Amino acid sequence: MLTILPSDPTGQTSGFQYFSLEYLSISAVILFGVLFTLAIRHVRNPDNHRRYILFAIIPLLPPGINRLYMALLDTFTLPLLWTYLTMDLLVAAIVIHDWRTRGALTSASITGTVLIVGTQLLHVPITGSESFADFCMFLGSLSGYR
Repeated sequence: MLTILPSDPTGQTSGFQYFSLEYLSISAVILFGVLFTLAIRHVRNPDNHRRYILFAIIPLLPPGINRLYMALLDTFTLPLLWTYLTMDLLVAAIVIHDWRTRGALTSASITGTVLIVGTQLLHVPITGSESFADFCMFLGSLSGYR
């Protein structure tokens, strides 16, 4: 396995941050693809279609959320907890709106919540595994010229 990891501006190597950013990027692409596909499949059901579109946007927000909190907190470390809490607040807003307007949760709200919160719960076990570290190093090796 390669041991070259990016460093923050202070020169400190941070493997956890590197793998966390990789995980956020990979899960964003996968979640967006799954949720957008579900939205297209439910185009004839406007309620579910709208909710799937809203849920599909949430995994794409972490880069902006991270930059906002990094600027507000004046830090170079990844504000992972704050990022996930912000995403969870957005999920909660959709679920609460669903509950208040319909009196029950739609299948789209349940599916979107499970997918987004489920990837958050898998963050630490996946990013802490040796196989994910090897996969991240492989992905990083694809970006260079030979």
